[in-house]
Amino acid sequence: MGAEIALVQAFAGYEVCLLDRDEAALDRAVTRLSTLVDKGVARGFYEADAGKDALARIKPTLDMGEFANCSLVTEAVFEDAEVKAAIL
Repeated sequence: MGAEIALVQAFAGYEVCLLDRDEAALDRAVTRLSTLVDKGVARGFYEADAGKDALARIKPTLDMGEFANCSLVTEAVFEDAEVKAAIL
């Protein structure tokens, strides 16, 4: 869900950092977003250039320090109170 939230924000024109627990999870998220964009273009929801630009605005990272200068952070950790507390 977090990756899809990042995509919506990127389509709105924002530069987005996308954090996940490991490189494999980030790769899966980026692949999923690319697939979603391709489907959206095929269905005429948006132009190919808009999808390409949105994907380019998403910076996958494993470093939570990337969020230090962000003016808005959206938390989308799975529903586990201990994990959420550790992240926040």
